Amino acid sequence: MIGLEKKINYQFNDKNLLETSLTHKSHSSPNNERLEYLGDSIINFYVAEKLFNLKSDLPEGKLTQIRASLVSRSSLNKIAHGIELDRYIRLGKGETTENNSIAGNAFEALIGAIYQDSSKESAYNLL
Repeated sequence: MIGLEKKINYQFNDKNLLETSLTHKSHSSPNNERLEYLGDSIINFYVAEKLFNLKSDLPEGKLTQIRASLVSRSSLNKIAHGIELDRYIRLGKGETTENNSIAGNAFEALIGAIYQDSSKESAYNLL
C-alpha cells in the first residue's frame, strides 16, 4: 500500500481507512461501500464547483450534462486504472476489475477515505 500512497502523494494517518477503501464487498466486511458513497458525493461536488466557476456562461442543464460525463463510471474507471488502483483492490475469489465499475468505485472510496483521514482539501488535491 506504500506504493499507492506514493503514487497519489498522500500518506494515510489511519491505514485502516486505506485498507477499507480498497476492500470490495466480495472480499470481506467491512468493505468500501460506505466510503464509496461519501467519495461519490465529494467528487460530484468538486466537479460541480469547478464547472460552476469555470463555465459561468452555461445554464444548469448543460452543467449537469458535463458533470455527468466527467463523473461517469467510464471516467472513474479510467482514472483508477491510470493510477493502477486495481493492483491494490482486495477482491473475493473469482472477482476481477475488468469490464465493471469496481476500480472506479474503489477510487470513490479512496477519495472518501482521504476526506475522513484528513480534510476536504486533501481529497481535492488528489482530484
